Amino acid sequence: MDINLQKEEYSYAHIYAVASTAGYSFQKSSRVLDVSGIDISITGTVANDTLYEPQLDLQVKSTSLDVLSLERC
Repeated sequence: MDINLQKEEYSYAHIYAVASTAGYSFQKSSRVLDVSGIDISITGTVANDTLYEPQLDLQVKSTSLDVLSLERC
């Protein structure tokens, strides 16, 4: 697996863990929405007096740092 794809999947897994622990649902976006800049949608539950579910659309970025190379300096 390509290193960039690994970083992308790690980002999704981290956000999924945090969102699901907090009681929210998590959904990876389709390619159409990804082109528009939306990678993930996090959705809450509806309260009795609310018409729509709260939803947060996110664009996810991931970077890395070679920590082992920095320790040798």
